[in-house]
Amino acid sequence: MGRQGLMAAVQYVEGRGEKTELWHLACETFDLRQPSDLIAKIYDSVHPIGAVASFARYVLGAAPYDEVALSIVKSSARSLARMVESVRNRLHDDVSNRVVLSGSLLTLSAVLRDYLAVSLQTVFPRAELNRLAERPSAGAVLRARRLVNRTAFKNRSH
Repeated sequence: MGRQGLMAAVQYVEGRGEKTELWHLACETFDLRQPSDLIAKIYDSVHPIGAVASFARYVLGAAPYDEVALSIVKSSARSLARMVESVRNRLHDDVSNRVVLSGSLLTLSAVLRDYLAVSLQTVFPRAELNRLAERPSAGAVLRARRLVNRTAFKNRSH
């Protein structure tokens, strides 16, 4: 979302894209005067990928009043829903209907969560969205324990 937001901002100011407030937000965030300033600000940062990604929160913040930002959020939600569908298909039936959300964008942004819920309805109608309550590693440990218990039970019954 951050990369798409910055691209939309630059395209707007260069006359190649739709009107958006994202350019003004990019100017404030990265102290820009013109689009070419963005390249130096990103590459001169300690963590260029993080600098670009950090703009996602501004895209989310603008989504309620900016059609371009809203379009980016909707597209991102559809992409996340397809990813959930792909993972679920690989796991076959050995998975619950719960989709656990983690990370600040998903846990703190109602707009992204809402559009993700809508997008999931088309690919995974029984999905139940839950915010992560434990550390991510706890889920991996619980899943491993279930698999070990299931294997042990099968071995005892044979």
